[in-house]
Amino acid sequence: MTKPKLHLGTMDWFKMVGTLMCEHASLARLPQEMNVWLVERYIDGAELAGGLFQGIRFDLIAGKPWFRAGVLAGERGDVAIEITVAASRRLNALRSADPNYLAAIDCLRAAGQMRVEGDLSRIGDWLKAVHDAIVDQTIQPLSQSPSVWGSHRQSMATLESIECLSLAPAAEPPRHDRLVRKPVSLPRIMV
Repeated sequence: MTKPKLHLGTMDWFKMVGTLMCEHASLARLPQEMNVWLVERYIDGAELAGGLFQGIRFDLIAGKPWFRAGVLAGERGDVAIEITVAASRRLNALRSADPNYLAAIDCLRAAGQMRVEGDLSRIGDWLKAVHDAIVDQTIQPLSQSPSVWGSHRQSMATLESIECLSLAPAAEPPRHDRLVRKPVSLPRIMV
């Protein structure tokens, strides 16, 4: 059965991401002494209901997974990933086996569009397998579709010239604690 595709960044999309993370973590049979907290937030994300912002909090407590769709302003974890909405769209249009995927991560980090604090490897290798399942359930805007970018065999230099040059880092990306707090209604469109 084909699962419905969701628009990136909606509350339903973050719930799908959290559910997939929990499923994969449960299959990984993590040790009971494993305790680690991951917070991924959109640097320039919108406020969701209840004072939460676009992002996800994922915890492994005694080896058991738990998540919350949406993150609090300033919420931190053992591992924190801060990413722009545009950078998330770029990464969620590429499968993990695509050689451009790792190049895109390097490019986005260099451009200041993605930051990782903490040791992501603490979560475990199972996390890598989740990415492709997320891509499979994410609606791709036409401009982000890999087919629009051309061949996946682009060299790193070509990728940088197409993607990185358009990602000039802002002097200071917007932070949730400096945003005007206005509720935003995100569309819940299913295809």
